[in-house]
Amino acid sequence: MNYQLLLGVILSIILVFLIWRKPEYENIGLSQYRKEINFLKEKRKYKIISLLREKSEITNNDVEKLLDVSDATATRYLDELEAKGIIEALGETRGIKYRFKKSAHR
Repeated sequence: MNYQLLLGVILSIILVFLIWRKPEYENIGLSQYRKEINFLKEKRKYKIISLLREKSEITNNDVEKLLDVSDATATRYLDELEAKGIIEALGETRGIKYRFKKSAHR
């Protein structure tokens, strides 16, 4: 038997299986998947707030290390907290620090 032909048939079967297989989120339903993603985001924001309670000011790098996320993701979380009026940014470009907004901190 031609081994190349056999290998081609096996690879074709694997490819068909991978295409027809449902992604994990389809097994739990898309709305449940979105709920779980939103829960994870809120949990991470809570961790940022907890870190801010320990320290008076934090940086983007602090958030990156705390959550083990990229620079862009850390910035996005900080921007969302700032948009909600929970924190405020000190500075405008490099070396920005974040702290509780005076009215938000208890």
